[in-house]
Amino acid sequence: MVNLIILIPFAADENCDLDQMSSAFQRDLADSSKKSLPENVSAEVKEIKIVHSSDTYTCSEEDVVIVFGHGGKDNADLTNNQGQRATAKKTLEMLETMEAQTTRRILFMCCYSAMEGHLAHKWKAKYPTQMTFGGLADIASLYNGPTRSGLFTGVCKALTEV
Repeated sequence: MVNLIILIPFAADENCDLDQMSSAFQRDLADSSKKSLPENVSAEVKEIKIVHSSDTYTCSEEDVVIVFGHGGKDNADLTNNQGQRATAKKTLEMLETMEAQTTRRILFMCCYSAMEGHLAHKWKAKYPTQMTFGGLADIASLYNGPTRSGLFTGVCKALTEV
């Protein structure tokens, strides 16, 4: 069993859609008897931990990391629905500080993150042996799933390996 680490590269904010969706997924998984996430996570999940920009967390090699933010076609920066922006550099530095490069895999659950020059490719260029996934297009269209757990599994399935 693994810990699923959701990195939200912003300060915690109960009004932020990223926080709301992550917390709902965390609750849904805790309440569910099914703990397996096959879609690109490929593991049974012991616990979901939500990590924000001001938090301190050190990954273990058995962790799976999801980077959660809104991406765009034009650049590799991330945003949230509160008007905040996290640069690609800042996001990658957060991942390195928490030693995400030591984990079994990393999923950039961000629109367009698998495009050339965006987060997943930047990470993969630096850590070529780590399994890395990203979104090729507007994966936000999947955010209208029937449940939050369905949302996360649907989006995870839509990511492609880089």
